[in-house]
Amino acid sequence: MIKKIFFLFLALVTIVSCSKNEDEQIGPLQVDKSSVVLSTDNPYAAIQIIKGSGSYSVSSSNESVAEYLLLENTLYISGNAIGNAVVTLSDGEGNSVKIKVEVKNYIARIVPLSTVVFLKKGDTKSIEVTKANAVFAIHSSGSNSIQVKESGNKVLISGLSLGAATLYYFEDFWPTQIYNVQIIEHYSFSISSSSTNISVTKGNDGELYIISGNGSYSLSTSASGVISTELRPYPIAATLSQNNPAVVYYKAIATGVTVLTVTDNETGESKSFSIRVN
Repeated sequence: MIKKIFFLFLALVTIVSCSKNEDEQIGPLQVDKSSVVLSTDNPYAAIQIIKGSGSYSVSSSNESVAEYLLLENTLYISGNAIGNAVVTLSDGEGNSVKIKVEVKNYIARIVPLSTVVFLKKGDTKSIEVTKANAVFAIHSSGSNSIQVKESGNKVLISGLSLGAATLYYFEDFWPTQIYNVQIIEHYSFSISSSSTNISVTKGNDGELYIISGNGSYSLSTSASGVISTELRPYPIAATLSQNNPAVVYYKAIATGVTVLTVTDNETGESKSFSIRVN
């Protein structure tokens, strides 16, 4: 389960690596380590900023060695490739300190997966998290578009304003998932069906699945008495790619042909299906 989830406006840069305790620096900018050593047994290091003016930035002499994540006053450096580098931490007043990094052996890392998430302004979607060192970070360019907060073992993403935001998910301070969140006015209306022409035997029933829509739907038929219809809840929890899913249930009660129309009441968009009862 989640031990703690951090949220920040992320200045994310691919960068260098790693850690080992040494004497504190003396000066206006101080950290608790001046060198680090990373390995498969020690894949990342946490470096505490002891003193500084804020507005921090980080650079590296070898960007292929590792990645870093700056969370408030802690700099996390995660190793990847074997090698050495010098990571430079600077504050807003131009002060800087250098951290020597050595990665002793190759640390296997996954390539981050990228997912597009459509989120209507004012709506909220959730992501379940099970890792103890789970970190979500919003790229600074999208910090006004979404809000992210923790609720139990889930992270809730809310759309604040139209636009786009990039949300990074870290496990053990290494990025494993990138969510490209698009904040939109309305969800598209989509129904999963192999055909718009449906044939069913009298007495049998069937279902259509609304995969995406705005939550308020209505059903109508062109001929009464041929089928009965009902909107039902979606049977499983919606995924990030689904928007207000629902089930359209119909039952064949008399022979004939009718057109079933499903309407998204928010946008007025509709989908029609010709149903023949034999």
